[in-house]
Amino acid sequence: MKHLQLAIFLMPKEQFCEFAGISENGRVYSFRRLMQENSDPYRIQNFFPKEQKETIIRILYYTPTGRSRIINLSENSIWNSCKPPIRIYTNDGRPAYFAGKISYQLRLVKNENGSFRLVRESELSDENVFHKNDTTERFFWKNPTQNEIPEIIPVSENDREAVPVFFSGPNYEQKKMLSRLIDENRISPSELVKHKSSLISNGVIGLESIPKVYQAGPALCLFLEPVYHESEELSVHGRICFVYAKRKKDLSSLKESKRKSKTSNPAETFSETEPNLVDFNATVNRTRVYARNLTIYAEHPSGVVVKRSLKKEKTLLLTEIPIKYGKSTGEFIISPKKISSFFTETLPEILKKNVILKLHPDLEGITIRRKALFQIRESSGVDWFGGGIQIDGLDTLESSATYAAWKAGRKFVRLQKSGLIDLTSLELESMARTLDSAGIELDQQGNTSRLNKGQAIALELVGDLRAAKSLQKLQKSLKSTFQEKNIPNSFSPGSDFRGELRDYQNKGARFLYNLHSLKIGGILADEMGLGKTIQCIAFFSKIFQDSPKSKILVIAPLAAIGVWEEECARFLTNVSVQVWHGSSRKDAKLLRSGIILTTYQTLTRDIETFQKLKFETFVLDEAQNVKNVTTDSAKSVRKIQTGSAFCLTGTPLENHLDEFWSLFDLSFPGLLGNLRSFQRNFSSESPMSIQELQRRTEKFLLRRRKSEVLTDLPPKTEIRVSTPMETRQAKLYEKARQEAILKLRLAGSNYIFELLPQLTRLRRLASHPDIGMEKIDPTQSGKINRFLTMIREEIPESSASLVFSQFTDTLAIIKEALDRLKIEYFYLDGKTPQSKRVSYVQRFQSGERRFFLISLKAGGVSLTLTRADTVFHLDPWWNPAVENQASDRAHRFGQKQPVFIYKLFSEGSIEERVLELQEKKRHLFASLFDSEANWTESNISREELRELIG
Repeated sequence: MKHLQLAIFLMPKEQFCEFAGISENGRVYSFRRLMQENSDPYRIQNFFPKEQKETIIRILYYTPTGRSRIINLSENSIWNSCKPPIRIYTNDGRPAYFAGKISYQLRLVKNENGSFRLVRESELSDENVFHKNDTTERFFWKNPTQNEIPEIIPVSENDREAVPVFFSGPNYEQKKMLSRLIDENRISPSELVKHKSSLISNGVIGLESIPKVYQAGPALCLFLEPVYHESEELSVHGRICFVYAKRKKDLSSLKESKRKSKTSNPAETFSETEPNLVDFNATVNRTRVYARNLTIYAEHPSGVVVKRSLKKEKTLLLTEIPIKYGKSTGEFIISPKKISSFFTETLPEILKKNVILKLHPDLEGITIRRKALFQIRESSGVDWFGGGIQIDGLDTLESSATYAAWKAGRKFVRLQKSGLIDLTSLELESMARTLDSAGIELDQQGNTSRLNKGQAIALELVGDLRAAKSLQKLQKSLKSTFQEKNIPNSFSPGSDFRGELRDYQNKGARFLYNLHSLKIGGILADEMGLGKTIQCIAFFSKIFQDSPKSKILVIAPLAAIGVWEEECARFLTNVSVQVWHGSSRKDAKLLRSGIILTTYQTLTRDIETFQKLKFETFVLDEAQNVKNVTTDSAKSVRKIQTGSAFCLTGTPLENHLDEFWSLFDLSFPGLLGNLRSFQRNFSSESPMSIQELQRRTEKFLLRRRKSEVLTDLPPKTEIRVSTPMETRQAKLYEKARQEAILKLRLAGSNYIFELLPQLTRLRRLASHPDIGMEKIDPTQSGKINRFLTMIREEIPESSASLVFSQFTDTLAIIKEALDRLKIEYFYLDGKTPQSKRVSYVQRFQSGERRFFLISLKAGGVSLTLTRADTVFHLDPWWNPAVENQASDRAHRFGQKQPVFIYKLFSEGSIEERVLELQEKKRHLFASLFDSEANWTESNISREELRELIG
C-alpha cells in the first residue's frame, strides 16, 4: 500500500469522478477509504510517488470526500502537472483515455411562460439545460455501466484496449455568450434581442422564435372601454399610455380599432392576439430618464419586445390633454353624466393632439355620428301611409330597439351588431317634436300604421324623412305646381264659364285647381271684395269640363246663399245649381251632378243624407263660421266625403291660433297635426313657431290684399274720432270700472273669463249709460251726440253711409235718433229674413236711402254695398280683421269713390284701449299672412287687463 499510483474513475451518473490509488497488483484504494483509515492527510500522500504528492495535497484540500465533478480535466493544472500521469479508468475498471472534445450544438426553445432557454440539439431533456454557473463538461464512453469501482482491476499495458472517452462543452465564444445571458434557463425576450447577433454567430438554431422588435414610436394612445352598472348606467374607463408599433403607419392619429368580433363579456380587455400597437404606462422612470442610455429594450405582456425611447416619451408627457388622469397609471373614469359631452366635445380635442384612439368594440357605435330619420312607407290605403323611426346605419329592428330605449328614459343602448349607441346624440327629441307638430303618435317601437297625406307633407316640410315612392311623387308634383316657372301664365276656365277674370283672380282659380288635381285642399283667404266667389266658380267650370257629371257642394251662411245662386246662374249657365234649404227640400232630391248650395245649419240637420254622397270637391264659404271644432256644424262638415276641400274666408284668424288650425284641419287634415299637438307646438307668444306655421302653410293658403291687386281701387282712409262722455255717463262708467278692478283683484287663474261680464258692461256704458232700457234719450251719450253732429254737419248729403255696431241695442238708439231727425235708413241684423236682405241691398245700391244700419255679426260678410263711401264703427271690436271685413262691404271692387272709415270711441274708456289692443291683433294676423311683417305679442296678461280697464 505504500506504492500507489494516482487514478480517477469516471462515473457516468451526475458527471462525477472518483479519486483513488492503485497498487502494483491492481488493488484499488479509494480516497474515501484512505481518509477513513488515515486521519492524517499528510500520511496519505506518502503512499504515492514523490512527483504526485503535490497533486494529492490539492485533491485532498479541494475534495475532502474524495469525489469531485469533472471540471475541465483536460485543461486543469492537476491534470497537466501530475507525473507520472494520472491513470484513467471507467467505473467498471477498463482503462480509458481522452480522445477529443465535442462542441455544443445549441437550440433556442420558448417556455410556456414566454421566456426562453438554451438546450442541446441532440437531447431536449431538462438535465441538458446549461446554466450560467455550470461549466460542467460531460464525458462519454462506449456502453458505460453503472457498476461500482472494482476492488482489483487487471493491469494492462495494451492501450488498444483502452476505452476512448470524449467530452463536450462550450467553446470560448459560447462561454462568452452564455456569460452575458442572465439565466440560460429563463432567458427574457429582451435579452435575446439584445444578444441576437452573438446567438447567430455561435450557431444557435431556432432563432426564428425570437420576437420581432417594435421600434416605431412612441406615440400617445387613448384606450377606452365601457363599464356597465347594475343600475343600467354606463361609465367609461380610459387610459392614456405610450404605444409603439411595427410600422409608422400604424401610429397615424385618429386610428380606431377595426376589430369586428364582439366579446361576450363587455368588461374583457380588447387587445388583439398580435396587436398592431403595444402600450406602456404614460410614466417615465426618472432615474432612467437621466441615465446615459436613453434607449432600452422592454417586454410587453403580449410577448412583444419594444425598443423604447425614454427621451421621446418624456417629451410626449409635456402634451396638454384636456382630461385629468392618474399620473402613475394614466387611468381615468368618465361618469354617466359626462359621457355624451366627452365623446362630442372632449374627445375631438384630445385627438387634435395626435393622440391615437383605441376603442373597445362596444364603444365604436358611440363615435359614429348618427341621426334619427322618419321613414314613411306605403300602406294599403290610397291616402294613408305607414311610418317609423329609422336611424342611420341601423336596421329596422335595431332602430326600434333604440327608440324603445329612448322612450324608457335611457341615455345609451347596447346593440348586438352596432355596440353602444349614444341616444342623446340622435336628436330624437327634435324628431319627436316634429312628429308631434304633425299630430303623429308612435308605438313603443317607434312605428305608426296610419299616417295621412297632410301629416306626410308636414314632415316633408319640417323634418328629416325617407318617403315612400307615392309620397315622393306627390312631393315632386307639389314642387312643380308651386314653382312659377312651371305654371302656365294663365288659367283656362271651362268652356261654360261666362265671366272675365282679372289676373289675380285667374291665379286664385289656378291655385284651387292645382291643389284639387293633387287631391289636396287649401284656404283662399283674400281680403273681402276681391271676388273669392267668382274664382271658385271658374275653378268649378274647369272641374265640369274635365268631368261633366261631377257633384260639387258649397256650404255658406244663409246670407250668402243668394249671392252664390245669383253668381252661379250668371257665370255657369249650363251647370245645374240646387239650393238645399228651407221646408221645400223635404220633397226634393239632391242633384246627381252639378252644384249644391246649402247652409251650415241645414247641412247639420241633413248630415245623414249628405254623408252618403261623394263630392268631387266642396267649398266652405265664410269658413270662420266653423272655426270652433266643438260645434255641430264643424263636426258635420268633417263627415263629408270629398276629393278636396277648400275654405273661403277673409278672416282666417279672428281671436286665436286654434281657429287657424280648425280651417286647415278641414281643408288639409294632418298638415298642422291634431288640436292638442298644435297647441303644444304653436303659440302666438313664440315668433319661431309663427314663422314655422307660416312656412308649413304657405303653399296651401293664398291671401291677397286689395292694395296689392286692385291698383285702381280708390283710397281708404281710417279716422279715429275721440268723444268725451256725458257727465252722468262718466259717473256710471267710473263706478263700473272700480267694480271691475275689484273683481280682477279677486279673480283666479281664469281671470279673463271671470272679467268678461265686467268688460262687456264697460263697453256698453261707453256707448250709452241707459243702453238696453225701454225708453232712452240718445243725447245722454257723448259718442252718439258726436255721430249725430257728423251726419248732419260734416257728411255731405250726396254721401251714403254704413253704420256698424256689434250691439243691436246701440243700433236701436241710433234708429231712435234718426227717427227723431226724420232721416230714413235701412236696418239689418241677424233676424232680418234673407229676402229682405237682398231687397235692402238692392234698394240701398239704387240710392233709395243714405244710411244702412247693420249689425256687425249679421252684415259683416256677403254684402256688396259699393254705393257707400262712408263707414261708421260705433264701438271698436277686439279684432281689427272683423271690422275691416265689415268696412270692405263698401271698399271693394266696383267702388269708384274714396272711402272714409270713422271709428268712434269714448275718451278715457275701455274703447280707447281696445283700439290699442287691435294693433297687437293686427300684428299677429300679419305675421301669418305677410312674410315681411314683424311679430309682437298678442295675449293679454293680468297686468295688461288691468291696464285695459284703466
